[in-house]
Amino acid sequence: MDIPTTKTNLPSDWRVQEFNGWKNFETWNVVLWLMNDFPLYCITTAFAKYTEPFKSLRQELKHSTFRYTKTDDGVSLWNRKLDIDAINEAIRQCASEDD
Repeated sequence: MDIPTTKTNLPSDWRVQEFNGWKNFETWNVVLWLMNDFPLYCITTAFAKYTEPFKSLRQELKHSTFRYTKTDDGVSLWNRKLDIDAINEAIRQCASEDD
């Protein structure tokens, strides 16, 4: 029995191109993950006033009971491609909207 397959029209370098307005897939995926899981969102926005919100947050997530080091999609929170400044800004912006 043949299982049908589908092909996408994504370019072969789609992961290095801008992704949904973010610098790359990895940055978008981390922000999506942090902002769309309510308990994780609450923890994330609590770090908004830190000098380096995301770097502080990822250390906490790694060493807390969560033991998170990557998103559910497998993107490491230490991935070199991450746009840390953009993630920090997203954290600060979400926290300010909650005030």
